[in-house]
Amino acid sequence: MTIAISIVPSVTTVEVTGDNTISVTLNAIDTPSIVLTNTTGNIGVSNDTDLLALSENQLTVAGEIEATTLDINGTADISGKVSLGEGVSNALSFNDDSLLIYNQEFIPGLGNSSISNSLGDLIIETTEDDKDVLIRSDNGGGGLKNYFKADGSTGEVQLYHYGSLCLSTKSAGVKVFGSLIIRPQDIEPSSPEQGQIYYDSTANKLKFYNGSAFETITSST
Repeated sequence: MTIAISIVPSVTTVEVTGDNTISVTLNAIDTPSIVLTNTTGNIGVSNDTDLLALSENQLTVAGEIEATTLDINGTADISGKVSLGEGVSNALSFNDDSLLIYNQEFIPGLGNSSISNSLGDLIIETTEDDKDVLIRSDNGGGGLKNYFKADGSTGEVQLYHYGSLCLSTKSAGVKVFGSLIIRPQDIEPSSPEQGQIYYDSTANKLKFYNGSAFETITSST
């Protein structure tokens, strides 16, 4: 049986029992709220196909949800993508906006994606044994290359230039792959530490700090 209901502000509650199909028409300048409550079985909302099904503890939606605010208290199982508008006002927000993930488009096709954290540390981690944390970017030719790697199998932090390994941390220090360029300077570093090296651009000498003064590095040093 099909039951037709015209909703107006003066009607507050409609009770229907049995297995019925309900046709609802909103008829008001100020549209009232519609609340569906069931005590047994399921509630289904459809338009030829099952678009929404409400059981005792689960709401199933087949299709698209458009909402200005969606407040979920519990677990959301989403099969598909979540699409948000651009800008901070449309950010994916956690813990009262202490963590925001959003995209800001300045002009069509040009913008930035941001992760903004204002509470505590921002931690990026992988917990599976011997796996890595990678940062990749464009290689200047349309492809992707590693720029940073935290190697979970060796404990190394590795720095790359367009995917070519340049520096790797070791248990006793660092290993440089290729040449090491020290920026020349004409003034001794302030508050140096023992063993610190700099290139004196005035004397054109490589110098190291012996704990009390800088000495020139020679072939016999």
